[in-house]
Amino acid sequence: QVVLNDNAEALGNSMFEGCTALKTITLPSNLTHLGKTTFKGSGITSIVIPDGVTHISDKSGSPAGTGVSVYVFQNCKQLESVTLPANLQTMGQYVFAGCSKLATVTYTSGTEEGNSLPQTLTLVGNYAFQNCTSLTNMKLPGVTTAGTYLFSGCTALQTVNIPMATSIGSSAFKSCTSLVEVTLSDDASVTLGASAFSGCTLLSQINLASVKSVGANCFENCKMLATAELSNATSVGNSAFAGCTALTTVCLLYTSPSP
Repeated sequence: QVVLNDNAEALGNSMFEGCTALKTITLPSNLTHLGKTTFKGSGITSIVIPDGVTHISDKSGSPAGTGVSVYVFQNCKQLESVTLPANLQTMGQYVFAGCSKLATVTYTSGTEEGNSLPQTLTLVGNYAFQNCTSLTNMKLPGVTTAGTYLFSGCTALQTVNIPMATSIGSSAFKSCTSLVEVTLSDDASVTLGASAFSGCTLLSQINLASVKSVGANCFENCKMLATAELSNATSVGNSAFAGCTALTTVCLLYTSPSP
């Protein structure tokens, strides 16, 4: 167990990396920056991130982009529970990748049933939750930009609610073999990247009415998907529905021919 000085505002890069015997740590209430690879590969079982942290990024106070590498909790194989700051705005890539026991993700003052990211979080980076094989559900209520490979390989994930997203990266949910239901926006213009849901063999419910663009191989081998209502899509990539053996109904945008 580690208890840090409550006045500390930042943690150093790789500070506890590889400390496999470290199980619990209390972070300073004044903390604003976590550092890179700070707990990577450590043995922590739960973490509460203070509300002063508004960006999980490579630089203190700087918003993260989808490709900003942070790795702060990557491969923490014993990590089961995370409480995020209520005011978190951006999260870089690989933050929780490979945390195979991570089953609970909430935020301070959050009251939602099940797992949820805070409403203030608008961007989640590439690979952020890749191979978190114990996650069964996730709400992303404020996320507008979802990175590539975001939840890829999350084989226990069953339901996802991401109602504000306008961009879902390539392979974001690839090989989520238990995923059944996805809730997208009903009114925003949504872009789905290549292979975004490829290999989601149980996916049967997803609202696509607001989708404008579907990347190549997007729903490849989604063997339970029966209906695709793409009434507003202007672009559908190659092999987008290849291997969708249950698909019986497809609705595409009709454009009147020029006179």
